[in-house]
Amino acid sequence: LDPATKANGCVQVVPRSHTQGLINPSHLSGFLTPEQAAEHATPEKVVYLELEPGEVVLLHNYLLHASDVNHTDISRRAFSVCYMDCETVTKNGEDFTRLW
Repeated sequence: LDPATKANGCVQVVPRSHTQGLINPSHLSGFLTPEQAAEHATPEKVVYLELEPGEVVLLHNYLLHASDVNHTDISRRAFSVCYMDCETVTKNGEDFTRLW
Protein backbone atom coordinates (compact mmCIF):
# COMPACT_ATOMS: atom_id res chain seq x y z
CA LEU A 1 0.00 0.00 0.00
CA ASP A 2 2.86 2.38 0.87
CA PRO A 3 6.62 2.18 0.47
CA ALA A 4 8.29 0.42 3.41
CA THR A 5 11.75 1.81 4.13
CA LYS A 6 14.23 1.75 7.00
CA ALA A 7 13.21 5.34 7.76
CA ASN A 8 9.52 4.53 8.13
CA GLY A 9 10.07 1.30 10.04
CA CYS A 10 10.00 -1.53 7.49
CA VAL A 11 9.90 -5.13 8.67
CA GLN A 12 13.19 -6.65 9.78
CA VAL A 13 13.87 -10.38 9.83
CA VAL A 14 16.56 -12.78 10.95
CA PRO A 15 16.89 -15.20 7.99
CA ARG A 16 16.42 -18.90 8.79
CA SER A 17 15.60 -18.17 12.45
CA HIS A 18 12.34 -20.12 12.03
CA THR A 19 14.40 -23.33 11.84
CA GLN A 20 15.07 -23.00 15.59
CA GLY A 21 11.38 -23.42 16.38
CA LEU A 22 9.57 -21.15 18.79
CA ILE A 23 12.33 -19.55 20.87
CA ASN A 24 10.14 -18.33 23.74
CA PRO A 25 7.19 -20.75 24.06
CA SER A 26 6.43 -19.50 27.58
CA HIS A 27 5.16 -16.17 26.15
CA LEU A 28 1.66 -16.59 24.66
CA SER A 29 2.65 -14.60 21.55
CA GLY A 30 6.20 -15.95 21.42
CA PHE A 31 7.75 -12.52 22.02
CA LEU A 32 11.42 -12.63 22.92
CA THR A 33 12.86 -11.39 26.18
CA PRO A 34 15.49 -8.64 25.84
CA GLU A 35 18.16 -11.26 26.55
CA GLN A 36 16.83 -13.58 23.82
CA ALA A 37 16.65 -10.69 21.35
CA ALA A 38 20.26 -9.74 22.12
CA GLU A 39 21.33 -13.34 21.47
CA HIS A 40 19.23 -14.20 18.41
CA ALA A 41 18.72 -10.85 16.64
CA THR A 42 22.17 -9.32 16.60
CA PRO A 43 22.57 -6.37 14.18
CA GLU A 44 24.72 -8.36 11.75
CA LYS A 45 21.97 -11.01 11.40
CA VAL A 46 19.08 -8.59 10.76
CA VAL A 47 17.86 -7.98 7.19
CA TYR A 48 15.60 -5.01 6.40
CA LEU A 49 12.76 -5.78 3.99
CA GLU A 50 12.35 -2.52 2.09
CA LEU A 51 9.37 -2.80 -0.26
CA GLU A 52 7.58 -0.78 -2.90
CA PRO A 53 3.77 -0.56 -3.04
CA GLY A 54 2.38 -3.81 -4.45
CA GLU A 55 5.30 -5.98 -3.32
CA VAL A 56 4.61 -8.91 -1.00
CA VAL A 57 6.56 -10.77 1.67
CA LEU A 58 5.63 -14.26 2.84
CA LEU A 59 7.25 -15.52 6.00
CA HIS A 60 6.94 -18.33 8.52
CA ASN A 61 5.35 -17.15 11.76
CA TYR A 62 8.34 -18.48 13.76
CA LEU A 63 10.74 -16.33 11.71
CA LEU A 64 12.09 -13.62 14.01
CA HIS A 65 10.58 -10.40 12.72
CA ALA A 66 9.98 -6.88 13.98
CA SER A 67 9.48 -3.35 12.76
CA ASP A 68 10.67 0.03 13.98
CA VAL A 69 8.85 3.24 14.73
CA ASN A 70 8.00 5.37 11.71
CA HIS A 71 10.37 8.35 11.93
CA THR A 72 8.94 10.07 8.84
CA ASP A 73 5.75 11.86 7.88
CA ILE A 74 5.08 9.15 5.24
CA SER A 75 2.44 6.53 6.03
CA ARG A 76 3.42 2.89 6.31
CA ARG A 77 0.10 1.22 5.67
CA ALA A 78 0.25 -2.53 5.14
CA PHE A 79 -1.98 -5.58 5.02
CA SER A 80 -1.14 -8.62 7.12
CA VAL A 81 -2.68 -12.09 6.84
CA CYS A 82 -1.86 -15.05 9.06
CA TYR A 83 -2.64 -18.60 7.93
CA MET A 84 -2.87 -21.45 10.42
CA ASP A 85 -3.37 -25.06 9.48
CA CYS A 86 -6.69 -26.53 10.67
CA GLU A 87 -4.71 -29.01 12.80
CA THR A 88 -3.21 -26.17 14.89
CA VAL A 89 -3.93 -26.50 18.62
CA THR A 90 -3.29 -24.19 21.54
CA LYS A 91 -0.73 -25.20 24.14
CA ASN A 92 -2.48 -23.47 27.04
CA GLY A 93 -5.85 -25.23 26.70
CA GLU A 94 -7.70 -22.10 25.60
CA ASP A 95 -10.64 -22.85 23.31
CA PHE A 96 -11.26 -20.69 20.25
CA THR A 97 -14.77 -21.27 18.95
CA ARG A 98 -15.07 -21.85 15.22
CA LEU A 99 -16.92 -18.92 13.67
CA TRP A 100 -18.40 -20.76 10.67
